Amino acid sequence: MRVIRRDDDFFAIECRGYSPILRNAAKMSPGLLWDKERKHWYGRADAVDLCAAHLSNEGIIVEASDVDSQPNYTVEYSSKLRAYQKEGVHFLVSQKRAILADDMGLGKTLTALSAAFASKGRSVLVVCPNRAKHVWVKELEKSFSPTSICLPKGRKVESLDGGHVWICNYEILDAWKDEFIRKNFDVVIFDECHNLMNEKSKRTIAARAVAKDASYVWGLSGTLIPNRVSDLYSIVETIRPGTFGTFFNFAFRYCGPEQGEHLSRSVPGAKEKHWDFDGSSHEDELRQRLAYFALRRTKTDVALELPKKTRQSIFLDVAAPAASYLIPSKSEIRRLLDLTATKKIPDILDAARNAIEDGEKVVIFTYRKSIAENIAASLHASGVKTALVTGEVPLAQREASIAAGHAGNIQAFVATIDSAGDAIDLSFASVAIFAELSYEPFKLLQAEARLHRFGQTRPVLVQYFFARGTIDELIAQHIIDKLDTQVDVGLASDGAPLNSSLREDEGAMLDRLYQAMAGFEEKGIEDNDDE
Repeated sequence: MRVIRRDDDFFAIECRGYSPILRNAAKMSPGLLWDKERKHWYGRADAVDLCAAHLSNEGIIVEASDVDSQPNYTVEYSSKLRAYQKEGVHFLVSQKRAILADDMGLGKTLTALSAAFASKGRSVLVVCPNRAKHVWVKELEKSFSPTSICLPKGRKVESLDGGHVWICNYEILDAWKDEFIRKNFDVVIFDECHNLMNEKSKRTIAARAVAKDASYVWGLSGTLIPNRVSDLYSIVETIRPGTFGTFFNFAFRYCGPEQGEHLSRSVPGAKEKHWDFDGSSHEDELRQRLAYFALRRTKTDVALELPKKTRQSIFLDVAAPAASYLIPSKSEIRRLLDLTATKKIPDILDAARNAIEDGEKVVIFTYRKSIAENIAASLHASGVKTALVTGEVPLAQREASIAAGHAGNIQAFVATIDSAGDAIDLSFASVAIFAELSYEPFKLLQAEARLHRFGQTRPVLVQYFFARGTIDELIAQHIIDKLDTQVDVGLASDGAPLNSSLREDEGAMLDRLYQAMAGFEEKGIEDNDDE
């Protein structure tokens, strides 16, 4: 028996004459198909190698012929990439259809875009959750400018020609499917590809159609298996079709099949048998197969290359209330910030759950007690182990919640900025999410320093959520973007007690906001049509 390369993506096992041992080995290797014309079993490399291993266990030697030839390609790396990101670029380009499953905070966006540009793709489609669209835009503008970017909006499809990189959210993908098929993208990237785990959903059906003829198709997710192993099938079938064969081939091998009974819908009182695929089986074998096309690194794996703290600004399109921007006072700034906060809560909850699914512990900072209570109640209701700290929580209860966090009993710690901004240790968490903002930079840095402090063993990711077209944007431009500069020039000691000079800078910060507000036209925000 021998293994041959069938084409660029598939291999085959050839055998002279009929072999029941080969047939049995192939049946134990989900993803292998019988070609009755060419009389051989064929599939992707992971399935063929698995079959060869089964044959080896039976004492049959499988020879290899012309299996090492690969299409030629060259990869040009950006100087901004760390070593592990360069490895990721090489993996994506060489595999063509692959999944990058790194921990959150390791720069999957930059890695995927670098791979897209390295592949020399003439056109790139990024499909992502709505809240992530502007993360991709900002990375493109920062690292790959000038780049022509198109952002389809709403379900009303237009023929939009031109553009190098297109960024579309999952919620409208099915509406734009035919237009995207017409454009025939060279590279298709599915960010947070666990959104494709339901193969019957409109978005997954559309995703498969759009990706069918692309040269490169990549999925990004820090949570490749969200709940059950069976969820993995649809994701892989979308990105790398034919990997596991049919769902039942995959499920009977890897999903711990168990037979159960349920009441018949057609015969009252009768019972019918059915299969449950909620478990797992042959885990090591599945892990080895995933390694062929899914690359995963944890923060621990690449700790020496990571910065100690990374800030990420996430801009949301929300239906924010109309409000005047022309009254230069602290109370008006605070009122305008409060108006937009409630609209951001669904995206805040989504981001927090994603981080928790990635194995991270999260601290969510708010300005108002009511928002903290809302977020904490929602997380608790969805099964997240949550602690809540506001100014009204007694000191003993606060200390007990913090101790529970350090003991590993808390997944999400929700706190108002003033109640948790100073003199407490939240280093058990590695992700900070700011749901509401303050115009006082020192308060934000104090809150960040609760996680990024002595005793922290992991790199910290700080996420600021902004509502586009509101006072949030001014805070982003005139406060958040200044934080790194303030630390660099000595206005604040990053991770250490703050000195008084940053507090004294509040007046200058307010002056900049007042000037920006005076030039910011009074306008209302239209309802978001991206969902």
